[in-house]
Amino acid sequence: MSMISGSIGDVSMTRNRKSDGGERRKYEMDQGWSYAVALASFVTHALMATLYFGYSVLTPAWKAEFQTTSGMTSLVGSAASGFSSGLAPVASYLSNRFDHRTTHMIGGVIASLGIFLCSFATNLEQIFVFYGFFGGLGIGICYLPAVMIVRDYFRRRYAIVIGLASSGIGVGSCVFPLIIEHLERSYGWRGTMLVLSAVMANMCVSAAALFPNPVIVTSSAAAEVNGNFLSSEQFQAKKSTEDEVDLNEGGECVKVKKTFKELSMKTFRNPYFQLGIMSNFTNFFCMMLVIGLTPMRSQFEFGMSPEQGALLAAAIGFSNMIARFLWGAVCTANKNIDPLKLYLLLRVLTSFVTFGSIFGESFNIQLVCCVLLGAGFGSWSLYPIYIPNMFDPEIVDVVFGYLEIPNGVGCLIGPFVGGFIYDITGSFAWSLVLAGSVLLLGTVFLYIGSNCLDRRVKKRVVTIASI
Repeated sequence: MSMISGSIGDVSMTRNRKSDGGERRKYEMDQGWSYAVALASFVTHALMATLYFGYSVLTPAWKAEFQTTSGMTSLVGSAASGFSSGLAPVASYLSNRFDHRTTHMIGGVIASLGIFLCSFATNLEQIFVFYGFFGGLGIGICYLPAVMIVRDYFRRRYAIVIGLASSGIGVGSCVFPLIIEHLERSYGWRGTMLVLSAVMANMCVSAAALFPNPVIVTSSAAAEVNGNFLSSEQFQAKKSTEDEVDLNEGGECVKVKKTFKELSMKTFRNPYFQLGIMSNFTNFFCMMLVIGLTPMRSQFEFGMSPEQGALLAAAIGFSNMIARFLWGAVCTANKNIDPLKLYLLLRVLTSFVTFGSIFGESFNIQLVCCVLLGAGFGSWSLYPIYIPNMFDPEIVDVVFGYLEIPNGVGCLIGPFVGGFIYDITGSFAWSLVLAGSVLLLGTVFLYIGSNCLDRRVKKRVVTIASI
């Protein structure tokens, strides 16, 4: 905290000084106010866990009060995750129309209000609307600015900082299930919603720190992409569809901002975007199915207490928190490590742990499985590192927004399908088999597809070099 408070005094407000990569920023990168932004992003991720993972503790109470099936209750709980991702293009549009700070503030107000209204719900449909739609929309609008703005403040330390910031969701998923379980026992689920709405209002506090950090491109030699390097030939091939630029009076290159529609069309035509759709859907289908059903499985299938179910959910969150930071630190420490290949390896291992968790019936074995699963799902911190390497810088924000849609579909469908299979079979085993299989299939698809596209890029590099 001393590093941040000591830097806030001068705020690094130096204008027009060059930072690494041939860019100049309003705020210096990798220092000063950059760390306040990193902290705000961390807090945002932690608060998101309130809706992402806290609902799994509340589903038994909802099922008991409204007399519904496991599938329908899980659908309501996962709706927040689904809508937060599925409506992410709204955040892309608002960020393009305004800025990250304003967009984040809007999302914080919507999320807090949605959770507040949920406490007055009289049926499951109203919970779906308030908790699922409005709560999900709010945190979805907050998420994109909190991730994207980190790229505007960090270059050399981007990988480790984004890993640290995204580990906030691990902290939240570790802490909030226990807090929510305690609140639910003390005040009931309605009182819990009132408390959580006040907690969620702190999204607006985080938003206040996200000042824009505009850039003017002064050199075409900026070949570093978020801490991972491209050769000059690869960079030129990657920029073959170059941004439209103009010259100011000083002879400097200045980007001409394209419309959101133009950026969207460029995104849809990119073949890497198609890979991302399949990859993200399968990842979140598995992750949310496993996380969403873990507390219910512990109680309904193994006869464990609600406290043990909350501990299992917290174990996933704790290991997820550590792993998100760890994988980012690994990529920072060794630039030779390919973030995409590491991500693929971790997905394969996670799918096999999912299969293995079927055979563990004791609390201790399930605890070990949850720790390993949390570490595997923590590989998502590599996503903001490898994705910018696949796309032109001008469309990265738009790409992140649209790729949140398959995330949302996976979040929405995964727990519902898992709960539906349990209602039919009376066992969670087949749900876990499906989750592990879907994750493994998506991993194979991403590996084969990315290799094929990389070979095409290399051929294009050779062609350009020979001209």
